[in-house]
Amino acid sequence: MIQMLLELLKVFLQKIGVYYKYQFIIKGEKYKDIYLKYKNEKKIYFFLTPTYGNLGDQAIEIATIEFIKKYFYEYSIINIHLQETFYKMKAVLRTIDPKDLVFIQGGGNFGNLYKSVEVSRRFIVRKIKKNTIIILPSTIYFTNSLKGKIELKRSQYIYNKNHQLVITTREKYSYSFSEKYFDKCKNIMFPDMVFFLANRYKKAFEELSRDRILICFRKDTESVIESDRDSLISHIYNLYEGVHIIDTQLFRSISDNIKGIEVESMIKEFKSAKLIITDRLHGLIFSIITNTPCIVLPSLDNKIKGTYGWVEKEPQIIFLKTEEINNLDEIIKKMLKIKSIPISNYNYIFDEFGNEIKALSEE
Repeated sequence: MIQMLLELLKVFLQKIGVYYKYQFIIKGEKYKDIYLKYKNEKKIYFFLTPTYGNLGDQAIEIATIEFIKKYFYEYSIINIHLQETFYKMKAVLRTIDPKDLVFIQGGGNFGNLYKSVEVSRRFIVRKIKKNTIIILPSTIYFTNSLKGKIELKRSQYIYNKNHQLVITTREKYSYSFSEKYFDKCKNIMFPDMVFFLANRYKKAFEELSRDRILICFRKDTESVIESDRDSLISHIYNLYEGVHIIDTQLFRSISDNIKGIEVESMIKEFKSAKLIITDRLHGLIFSIITNTPCIVLPSLDNKIKGTYGWVEKEPQIIFLKTEEINNLDEIIKKMLKIKSIPISNYNYIFDEFGNEIKALSEE
């Protein structure tokens, strides 16, 4: 009961802004010296990394760190979790040098559906004004409601004032949106960071037999099949043998020392499948990097449809429009006949991305 009251108080204080001010001004004093040991090193401050249970976001963090180690190996990485943003900012401002870079975790939380993340992102962009800030490949989605329009105006005002901000979107819909509303920023487009893990898992776990159909559906506000989800699962379960239900969302926190284990465990699940049926973006991407045939259903926003644009030439991936879901049986039968096909090489895209960031940071 006490814990619940404390959580309610925290939410209330967040709404009126007091909680964040306390985190930055008062709690921040305790942490202000923690990065002094990096003072004379080249640094990348990597913000908004997750400890929550979304394995797609965990995989983004892992991929980003590997990306940094390959293309920015001369930099030390300072990893700042989402919940640490406000109280570690003083430490960042005390140690950041003009040539240091700021990376902000990519993903699908750019917009008003995940307001606490958007508030944290605005805070970073507002406080760090003289360094190149890269928002890594993201989907942008502000709802068309009054609340969504208000939050968009707030983000627009802050982001467009920082001329060091680079917004990387991961599909064409978000890119067009960003070009329109964040037109004072530099806008570029590259695929989701998890594609960078393709080489790591291309030939991993080959000893696993592909003997199951995996269903990986959302259970949140981004689902467009919410009302039909259970009946759809039951229908597939009754028609086919070896159907397993999984989710890339774990409802618990994940610490730094086990996130690699958790992501790899999920990769093994995908590597054991002969077919994936999913409406999760990283269900699609995990299918790609494990060479697993996949039927993709749409989500509330355009992130799956947009990301499919990067892989639409892959013969083992098919995207269904909402009105095509009634044909799912026929498509499952067709897809079960497809054998695993080696995926395309996405490395060259990340070579371009690394070079683009280097060029932007030198402007």
